[in-house]
Amino acid sequence: MATPWARIGCGEPTRLGLSPVSVSKIRRPDSGTPPVYTDAAGFRTAARILAEASGPIAMDAERASSFRYGERAFLVQAKREGTPAVLIAPEADRQACAEILGPVLSGETWVLHSAHNDLACLAELTMRPTTLLDTEIAALLLQEPRTGLGFLLEENLGIVLDKAHSNEDWSRTPLPRQWVDYAALDVEYLLPLADIFVEDLAAEGKTEFFAQENAHQLWLAAQPAAEKMWADIKGASHIDTAAGRRIAAALEQWRQATGEQTDTSVQRLLPNKTLIALAAGGRGLRSPRELKRMPLGHRIPANKMVEILQIIDDAVASSDTPPPRRSGGDDTMVRYGRDPRVEALWEHFKRTADAVAEDYTVDRRCLPNVATLKHLAVRLVVATENTATPAESVRDTVARTLADHHARPWQHDALLDALTAAAHDMGYRD
Repeated sequence: MATPWARIGCGEPTRLGLSPVSVSKIRRPDSGTPPVYTDAAGFRTAARILAEASGPIAMDAERASSFRYGERAFLVQAKREGTPAVLIAPEADRQACAEILGPVLSGETWVLHSAHNDLACLAELTMRPTTLLDTEIAALLLQEPRTGLGFLLEENLGIVLDKAHSNEDWSRTPLPRQWVDYAALDVEYLLPLADIFVEDLAAEGKTEFFAQENAHQLWLAAQPAAEKMWADIKGASHIDTAAGRRIAAALEQWRQATGEQTDTSVQRLLPNKTLIALAAGGRGLRSPRELKRMPLGHRIPANKMVEILQIIDDAVASSDTPPPRRSGGDDTMVRYGRDPRVEALWEHFKRTADAVAEDYTVDRRCLPNVATLKHLAVRLVVATENTATPAESVRDTVARTLADHHARPWQHDALLDALTAAAHDMGYRD
């Protein structure tokens, strides 16, 4: 019987099964270093190569968010069965890239690794798949001990890639040859890796799980991007003064505006750790020398230090109402989040989810996260105190919480009975 993967045109999977001693280190594609297409004429060549082939498309994208503002793609890699890796650098003419390559790459089945990292920046170029096969999701469903692409290629295909260039400045022009080879190899073996995983998932009865998880990733990518807020930065919840919140909001607004104007990564202007430290304890700073002594303060550009100090002074002196601690915060979660009853129920739910993951032989990350379980715990505790409205059954509360947090049907089926029983164990009954 053909595998689901074979039915969409990639043929039967081939597992090399190489022993550790016969692992092969690859530094360049077999067909040599590919060209990088950078203008409309090159984009048309790339489109023709891909359009003349058929079947799923291995895709990847390289960004430069540690150097440039935002998350846009500076290099797009694509490969179909029978084609070399096609490398596209869109920055010089993004409109032409979108108009020429968008129609060729969109509406197809894509194979990506860790697709949530790349779908948004590819969509900015009007490149959107109709079907997704994410090899990272497959690895999680198969309980691979590690899910990085390099590890998976070595374990399943006996291929070792040089991963030394993952954090380079991909906005650089022209790209060094070694970087081009690295980028090409990121898609060179994705199709055979996906072949193997789809066959293994079918053998374990997880084909439908995989389909639902991939569809969910596409749904997530289609949602509007949330506005970047200071309150979403790690550590922001510890800023507990009005002045501190004004400082944090002002600094975040400044670095976003300055980053966009200068096309500079906000982390290069003011690292998150420094911003939070300044909001929590930067009110007494008087000089650039003192600012440098703050956590990661030495990374702040020298010509921005006086401006940052002035922003802090203005925020301290302001009488404006401080911004809220978090965007879209749930007051109920804040009030009950540390309630001992919630903590006890939450811990039991986490143990239950761990056990379900083991029963289903999937990585725990394949099931709803601990935040979802905490929301469930809070809802059940709050329900015991709310006598003004008819009580909802425990089972219905579990089902509603899973639905509200976009649990996939297979996750709902896996967890509904187990979490309902866990709540009963802790004394929460209808």
